[in-house]
Amino acid sequence: MLLDHVLRATTSTIRLSPKRSMSSISCAPDRAAELAANLSSIRSQVESAQRGTSSRTDVTLVAVSKLKPISDIQGCYAAGQLVFGENYVQELCDKAPQVSTGPQLR
Repeated sequence: MLLDHVLRATTSTIRLSPKRSMSSISCAPDRAAELAANLSSIRSQVESAQRGTSSRTDVTLVAVSKLKPISDIQGCYAAGQLVFGENYVQELCDKAPQVSTGPQLR
C-alpha cells in the first residue's frame, strides 16, 4: 500500500529541475479511486490517534512512494496529499524532475 507509513517530516526537501507539470501525468481512474480511499483511511486513523492523546502538535502525513510509479503520486496529489517520501536516493532523483512545484518529495 502506498500510504503505509506515517513519518515525521524532515527539514530537508530535495527539488530538482526542470519539472514537468503534474497535470501531464495521468493516473487511471480506478487506481486514483483506490489511492484516495487508502489515503482517507490513513487520515482517519491519524485523526483518531490524535484524539486519543493530550498532545496537540501538528502532524504531517508523508506518503511513502518508494517503488511506486509517478502516476500513483499524481493520484494521491489529486486526493490532497502534498508530502511524499522516498527511501532510495536514485528513485528520488528519477522522480523529482517529473514533479511540479505542488508535491514535496523528501
